[in-house]
Amino acid sequence: AGLFDVSHMGEILFTGPTALATLNHLLTNDYTNMPLNKVRYGVMCNEKGGTIDDLVVYKFGEETYLVVVNAANRDKDYAHMAANVLEGTKCEDISDTVAQIALQGPKAPAILKKLLPEEAIPKGYYTAVPLAEIDGMKCMISRTGYTGELGYEIYTHNENAAKLWKLLREAGEEFGCIRPGRPGHPPPGGRHAPVRPRDGRGDHPPGGRSGLRREAEQGRVHRS
Repeated sequence: AGLFDVSHMGEILFTGPTALATLNHLLTNDYTNMPLNKVRYGVMCNEKGGTIDDLVVYKFGEETYLVVVNAANRDKDYAHMAANVLEGTKCEDISDTVAQIALQGPKAPAILKKLLPEEAIPKGYYTAVPLAEIDGMKCMISRTGYTGELGYEIYTHNENAAKLWKLLREAGEEFGCIRPGRPGHPPPGGRHAPVRPRDGRGDHPPGGRSGLRREAEQGRVHRS
């Protein structure tokens, strides 16, 4: 299993009686029949149809949705969202209060079971448990497995980041849990850990494989 500090990701909360209508207005997917505590992928486009960012949407109530956006595009995404919300929706960037640690790999369920009761661990793909508690810390846990492996994302208040990291590392030790590519690296600092920026321009529609090759040739695709 691998442990990743992804606290640099952006979290934007949508609330209010028109929150659903706002999301359907902003994003290309349809969230109308989305079940409670489910997660759904989406793409946000500009007025010309070019991609601004891809993201995931969590539904925690009929008037409560959490949108998680890519780190490099957080400010741009929020500015576009705030400028285009419908009346009756509150759009709030809560990123600076949230830490996110991802536990990925086939041993991830066994590691989480050492810290949580079975019912607090999401069972289905793209589902979430909105409130769980790990050693007194309130957490939200999802199962999206963004690496392609079975995996979970654990969200908590930013001040809990180092403690949560330590607990997950200790629980995963017997399963060979590592921080990939960063052996011996100190625990995360939560929200304010440094990230490597990338070109976040979204003025052009995506170009598939040829577009990626073009971006790489121009030095705008970063591998880390």
